[in-house]
Amino acid sequence: MTLQHASDLTRRLNDYSSGRSHELVALTLMHFLVDLHSGMLPVILLYQRQSLDLSLTQIGLLAGVYNFGLSLSQPFFGFMADRWGPKKFAIGGLFWIALLGTGLGFAPTFLTLLLLATLAAFGSSSFHPAGASAAAHVKSLGRGSGMSIFLVGGSIGYAVGPLLASAVFERIGLHGTLVISSVALFLAALLVILTNPFGVGEVRQTEGMNIKHELADLGIPVSILGAIIVLVVLSGARTWIYTGLSNFIPLQMTGLGFSRAQATYWLSTMLIINSAGVLVGGAIMDKFGPRNLVMMALFLLVPALFLVAYSNSGNIGIFSSLAGFLVGLPVAAILLIGQSYLPRGTSLASGLILGISFTIGAIGVALTGWIADHVGLQVALMVFGILALVAVCCGILLPQKISLDSLEKLDQANLG
Repeated sequence: MTLQHASDLTRRLNDYSSGRSHELVALTLMHFLVDLHSGMLPVILLYQRQSLDLSLTQIGLLAGVYNFGLSLSQPFFGFMADRWGPKKFAIGGLFWIALLGTGLGFAPTFLTLLLLATLAAFGSSSFHPAGASAAAHVKSLGRGSGMSIFLVGGSIGYAVGPLLASAVFERIGLHGTLVISSVALFLAALLVILTNPFGVGEVRQTEGMNIKHELADLGIPVSILGAIIVLVVLSGARTWIYTGLSNFIPLQMTGLGFSRAQATYWLSTMLIINSAGVLVGGAIMDKFGPRNLVMMALFLLVPALFLVAYSNSGNIGIFSSLAGFLVGLPVAAILLIGQSYLPRGTSLASGLILGISFTIGAIGVALTGWIADHVGLQVALMVFGILALVAVCCGILLPQKISLDSLEKLDQANLG
């Protein structure tokens, strides 16, 4: 081990032992609580369908409005978080979605439910860019590892949400949203009191609200705009693939003779392995760099997705799980690359990547359904392989050298 390596290891261990890991834990738990409420929404709609006699069209409208509200507003909230500090928007978003989530269980009419769902979406979209920005600056044992842990916290929350909501509603009814959100608010308040994970990059000082001056203050060079667009397209293709696999793999499995219980089991397996991929991807990124990880994951994803499309009942579970793992690998790296392009606007970068990607994914899964209806589900699954090829092409267009030094310098400037 060289002296330089020893120095780097000592610095990382000092960061971990000095309490910065506590900040990452706090951010991850906050992400868990936010996405827990998002994960509860389908179960709330299931119960409200019976209570309010909702049609399937109304259910679809509620889910669509929530998801598009969450996606499209993230760049705006990211921009504002860079201007006034991520702490206000992350904590405010968590408290907002918890309060509005309570109301979803008490809504007396469809229109009230629609209004509350729309407003609740803004809590989630406020938290995500600010939370991802803060996570990028909290280095416990590695920037990539820290971001991946933060992201998996949200994935676990989204997975636990339906189970928790169902268990509570079966016992005390829809008004159980009050119990769940009250506990979430208590835990959130405790996290805020015990730790402050928003100390770095707190506020970008500007005067007034002149858009031209705001953009100039972000310091976005024209030369990097193309790279940002390419990265957003790459991220959108990846999200479309992930969303499509989650929605259509169970249908493909039942078409191959699986029972619904078996298809659900394999879907859960794929989602769990996807979360493992996100975690592993962060560690690989710390060792080999973000661009190398993204390119490796996407190259391997192409054949894996074509194997899924042509698989049979004996191997579709294995191939879909492999694809789930690979599609999770580059998530943290993609976010950190975007933030490195806009070091003075990391919340905006996070909002652009997450918000536009979610929007592309929502539109893409609807388009995949249309393709499946007209030419068959197997052809629709082949589209995911083509999308992975598009993502590979975008990855090739990314700058050859991607460095996170801009984030490192910002950390040092703020800590200094």
